[in-house]
Amino acid sequence: MSEQEKEERFWQLTRGTEWITVHLRKERTIYIRNFNLGYIFDVMGFTQYMTMCSIPSYGDKPIPEEWSDADKEQLNNEIVFSYAVFLKTFVKCNDVQYNPQKKEFVLIVDDNYIVLNDSDMNKIFEVFRETYALGNGKDNVPWSNAKPRNKEDEEFLRVMRQAKMKIDAKKNGKHTIDSIIMGVTAKHQSYNLFNIWDLTMWQLMETHSKMYGIDNAYFTKLGIYTGNIDTKKSKIEPNELSWSVRD
Repeated sequence: MSEQEKEERFWQLTRGTEWITVHLRKERTIYIRNFNLGYIFDVMGFTQYMTMCSIPSYGDKPIPEEWSDADKEQLNNEIVFSYAVFLKTFVKCNDVQYNPQKKEFVLIVDDNYIVLNDSDMNKIFEVFRETYALGNGKDNVPWSNAKPRNKEDEEFLRVMRQAKMKIDAKKNGKHTIDSIIMGVTAKHQSYNLFNIWDLTMWQLMETHSKMYGIDNAYFTKLGIYTGNIDTKKSKIEPNELSWSVRD
């Protein structure tokens, strides 16, 4: 992705524009619908939305070789049907067709036909995941899988694993969309339960992330200035603790 495309998408997501631009191969352009929270909960329905969010990962896992040809064909038909529903829901088009011989989808946009191969579909799914703050589907390496480079790293990882175990043991819940909405409306100075529904999913998650970052920066600086955090050992510079840095 070029820097120009990256900047274009960032500002579209930041402003919450209705359509997010997707640049495909051969200089073709399509648009993904950027629904706000109100539409997701009131019109689409949250259960339907969550089902739609899972569709991009349908084709990620290989089909077991021991499956019969009939089972494989049935699964493939279900994936094709799900992809078609996904495209009709989120991509700006008049209709969607599928070419089984070439295994390609065709978007009908006004009088134009846009053929989508696997590369195009992956690009659409990539932009969709970013638009709806779903991540890339790959988790960061957890502490349990991290490999120490030396004894100092080994001791650090041991402490971190123990701390994580204690935290996990005390957890009574987890972050969900509804808990994030309630958390943002309870703490934010402008958003409340009457106007937060105008936000897009990306704006909601970004707001939540920044609020979390502000608290982290504040309490870390407080720990430094009160002498509870040793900056020499932790190698933390107070001036570097900025919650407004773009990720």
